[in-house]
Amino acid sequence: MHWLKRKRSHEFTGYLALLRRKIVSIHIGFASVVVLILCLMGAVQTKRSLEGRYWEQFHAHCEMLQTSILATQTIDNKEIYQYCVENQLLSYICVDEQQIINPYFPEEDTDLLSLSKPLLQQARQEIAQQSGSWTKSIVQQDYTVSCGGLTWFAQFCALPTTSGNWIELYIFSSSAPFESEWNRIRLLFVCGALGGILLLGGLSFALTTRAIQPAQQAKEREKEFIAAASHELKSPLAVIQTSAELLPAKDADVTRFRSNILSETRRMSLLVQELLISVKADTLPKQHKFTALDTDAFLWDIYETYQDVVTKNGDRLTLKLPADALPKMYADEELLRQVISILLSNAVQHSPQGIEIIVSAIHEKKNVKILVSDTGPGILNKENAFQHSKNSDRDKNGGQGLAHLGLGLTLAKKIISLHHGQIWILDTKGGGTTIAFTIPSD
Repeated sequence: MHWLKRKRSHEFTGYLALLRRKIVSIHIGFASVVVLILCLMGAVQTKRSLEGRYWEQFHAHCEMLQTSILATQTIDNKEIYQYCVENQLLSYICVDEQQIINPYFPEEDTDLLSLSKPLLQQARQEIAQQSGSWTKSIVQQDYTVSCGGLTWFAQFCALPTTSGNWIELYIFSSSAPFESEWNRIRLLFVCGALGGILLLGGLSFALTTRAIQPAQQAKEREKEFIAAASHELKSPLAVIQTSAELLPAKDADVTRFRSNILSETRRMSLLVQELLISVKADTLPKQHKFTALDTDAFLWDIYETYQDVVTKNGDRLTLKLPADALPKMYADEELLRQVISILLSNAVQHSPQGIEIIVSAIHEKKNVKILVSDTGPGILNKENAFQHSKNSDRDKNGGQGLAHLGLGLTLAKKIISLHHGQIWILDTKGGGTTIAFTIPSD
């Protein structure tokens, strides 16, 4: 009985755990979306600000170089080289679109220059518009260009000379420092987002755990109430049953009333016993002692124990074993005894008097198959017989066969599953029900 109670308790606990996981998942999901949106907005704004700062720094370097050339109206290759090295710049100078080679830059790579020219249509148009003008102004255009797997900040600047020509200055600065700093900041945003999600998830878990505590406490109070009620009901039931048994059986009406009282008292005693055992199930230690069990001796002991009980009810108990000794079973003796007790009790309690109950066993492959058969009315809905939520089926005459009462067959199935065996229901040849189960042989 305690197996099903443990199942129910585990189901309730599992339901609360599932509910908690769902609530926490929803909270984490919502919090993740909010945190990610905030971090994304912050990252975009930070990147723009950082990129703007690098562009400002690059413009300052470009302005210094342009001012130097405009002031002297000459191209000092050495000075330009030193300035570019100090500020990590690349520069190319053209006069009337003809490149002037700077001897201080060894093996100049003009890929950046060739990639830039298609991007400078706007600047070329402005230069063309000033071609016939006596007074010319500086033409500038900012842009970016990708070369060699790197992105470069770039500026084209056309400087008018006193002779009417144009000095075209191409200045480039690698974005590698910007990318390196941005990667560090991006990593901080990622860590901050993960930390925020974990923090909110932990807070949600703590609050949800606290929220479901009343449900757990209510479950505990329910168990305490059932336990108290069961104990309180046992005493009056025992008095009623004893008093009914002591009533004289001379009068027919008294006999009938006495029989009804005893029948319903036994039925109620079973229900109270189920409640009591089920409440105690959670406190019972999960200890199972699987040993090599002598099958023949075990079944003979069962037969001798229950023969008087079955006979007292007006039924007949028979044990059928094969001629050869059965192999030993690897099982927990007490749990296995409880299974057979459930099956025999169901047969006695829920079948009309005068039936024959047969306990038999055979060796089948690597298992010992034990069968408990009766000649009662049988079970109509065999598929749901092991489900506690279903009511027992009755035949047309009101019989109930081996259908379970309360937790019986559900508990039996749990115990057999624990032994890695199987249990099922068959129709007895000639009428009735047979419940068979297997236990691995040693």
